[in-house]
Amino acid sequence: QKNVSLLVESVLKLPQAIRLLLIGQGGQRSELERFVSQHQLNGRVEFLGVRRDVVRWYQIADLFILPSRAEGSPNVLLEAMSSGLPCIGSDIEPIREVIDDGVNGALFSQGDSDALIGRIHTLHQNDVVRKKFGHNARVSIEARFSLDTIVSRYATLYANL
Repeated sequence: QKNVSLLVESVLKLPQAIRLLLIGQGGQRSELERFVSQHQLNGRVEFLGVRRDVVRWYQIADLFILPSRAEGSPNVLLEAMSSGLPCIGSDIEPIREVIDDGVNGALFSQGDSDALIGRIHTLHQNDVVRKKFGHNARVSIEARFSLDTIVSRYATLYANL
């Protein structure tokens, strides 16, 4: 569902300076590791596995990418955005509800590697846009998902029952 293979394959067409750090443990890991090895992408693609210090990695990353085919609630995207990390996501409903394309992040057509590569290039080359997206991402998450906002929504919901 996360479509990590699209992301890993995209590294082939990205500048050598771009490194991909993958956090988590998915069922495709061994297949993706073979792909990385076969295409001499070792050192450009790193498999970090399950981490308890994800926030630390958000703080050192330049951007976050969620190329999912399908999502329930994209919690990992919310976490990345709340850390002020500029984000790229596939243009599917749950991600589209969080990323306002061109305002607090960037969307690309699900499964379209050329569109994904274009978005990565744009953010890699443009510090101003990357910083704007990161700032706006944090602000939008704080506004929509802060404790006060959620409490207020629940209060309104209960009042209307």
